[in-house]
Amino acid sequence: MRIKLRNMIASTGRGGLATSPRRVRRIVWFALAIAAASSAIGAEFNIVDYGAHIGDRLQTKSIQAAIDACHAAGGGEVVVPEGVFRTGGIELKSGVALHLLDGAILEGSRDPDDYRYPAEPRRWMRSLIRADGARDIAIVGGRHSAIDGRNCYDPEGEEAYRGPHAIRFTGCTNVSLKGYSIRDSANWAHALFQCAKVDVRNVRVYGGHDGLDVHCCSDVRIVESEFHTGDDCIAGFGNCGVTVSNCVLDCSCNAVRFGGTDCLFVCCRMTHPATFGHRWGLSAEEKRLAVTHGEAVRHGGQMFSYYCDRRWGDDLPRPGNIVFRDCVFDRPSRLFVMSFDGRNQWCCNKPLASIAFERCEVLGVGCVASIYGGAEDPIDFVMRDCRVTPAKGKEGAPPISAYNFKRILLDGVRFEGYRGRPCVVKRSEGEVLARGGTEVDMAFRPDPKDEVYTFEKALGLVDKMAADDAAFAEWLKANSARGDAWGDLAAVWGGSRTAEEMRAVGKSMRGRYGYFYRNGRVATLVSDGEWSDVPAGMFIYAISKYEPFVARVAATDYIRAGAHSPASVAGVRAALRRIMDGR
Repeated sequence: MRIKLRNMIASTGRGGLATSPRRVRRIVWFALAIAAASSAIGAEFNIVDYGAHIGDRLQTKSIQAAIDACHAAGGGEVVVPEGVFRTGGIELKSGVALHLLDGAILEGSRDPDDYRYPAEPRRWMRSLIRADGARDIAIVGGRHSAIDGRNCYDPEGEEAYRGPHAIRFTGCTNVSLKGYSIRDSANWAHALFQCAKVDVRNVRVYGGHDGLDVHCCSDVRIVESEFHTGDDCIAGFGNCGVTVSNCVLDCSCNAVRFGGTDCLFVCCRMTHPATFGHRWGLSAEEKRLAVTHGEAVRHGGQMFSYYCDRRWGDDLPRPGNIVFRDCVFDRPSRLFVMSFDGRNQWCCNKPLASIAFERCEVLGVGCVASIYGGAEDPIDFVMRDCRVTPAKGKEGAPPISAYNFKRILLDGVRFEGYRGRPCVVKRSEGEVLARGGTEVDMAFRPDPKDEVYTFEKALGLVDKMAADDAAFAEWLKANSARGDAWGDLAAVWGGSRTAEEMRAVGKSMRGRYGYFYRNGRVATLVSDGEWSDVPAGMFIYAISKYEPFVARVAATDYIRAGAHSPASVAGVRAALRRIMDGR
């Protein structure tokens, strides 16, 4: 705000007011005070003035110096001019708006250690731009401005290749994100934890991994943004009051992997196949070289997957009242999936109470809904005034299969292109209502897997097998000298390796094979010829110390897959007993 002082002084004579010298001095003082306050609020701190320059060297210290000066002055705007400025991790502070002018690019370092900072020892929390407990912060971008994560490779990171997030805010309030692009983020493009009053507008994400993750956040608005991601577009759980409108969701995993209360998605469009593939499928060398994507990696995905894990504890609001309205979903493999069956580590906290799809078009879908709800709190699934067409080859497949549901309401839903009347498969008791649209058939097929995978049941399955501890001990003795990772694991179990060495070996194995265990695909690993029977049991034991949930599910799936050697069974049994003893 600019104040024209002479106009204020002149105005003192209006309306018959006296213009005494004393009154003029008071007005001048008042005007100067307002001007000073306005100047402080709108103060600009150009990173060039603090030594930043274009080039291949890190400008982290200069950029951080500009942010620190701005914060110390009471707030304002840190300006990044046109050009490419390379940086490691920087911290945004209260009252600071980071403004990327037209053509400004913050380019991340390719060295993961350039994102370290003493206050946060956890490697996974590293990021290019971070903020902790800050208020009134913003990142604003002009035309062609970008934050480039450069697919920073970290062999010690998640899945043995993911690097830092692009933006990570924790416990922040009044957050504004507007106008910039993020490309090739080494992990999530936006990671927001326990933040409130968040406004995201006209932001674009290209490649990398997740587009925008919000966890335990409230009062969030995501407007007119585009997410062209190699993983989930929008993800998170434990949220309250989230609105997503007029967004493009283009993903290779889940357009929305989400959990929350009172959340609305309106006028959004999901597109397939994805522009960017999932980088997990790249070779280790391709990941190291920051290859963006490849033809062989996955380019398809599903629309909505219910998300609720236990990382933030059990004291979360009851999830429900999630609504999708006036949206278009183009060729998702599944529209809605909920897997609250005890086997999915990302769906194990509180079950979703209700979800609704209103005035939506679901085009070329493989499956409309695959539901496994909560036994104590079954789900209410609603579709109103929707149009549904099947994917090629799915014209005769049942569009909905449901277990542990309270009600399935199909109100004015048109199923077009199906052979005969589409069928809703009930795998448990519940109410199914179809009115005002296409008539549907119903079939009752009880789920043969009707059980929760408890520790006791998993261990019981193993104990039914004829485990031969003596044979397993012999295997350990014979394989401890092997020069590969399995030899290392055998040596660890035999007591000849330290806990630190075991952690390193287990981490390597998790990075290579963890995806399959998290997704219940142990049988796939065993059958693809890469795994022998004994190493599978060894791997389950190795991860049981650090990822007990994954190990327990993997062990159960593995035993169910068929007969196994005594050595492998002994490994699985030891893993489950370790988990039980550590509870």
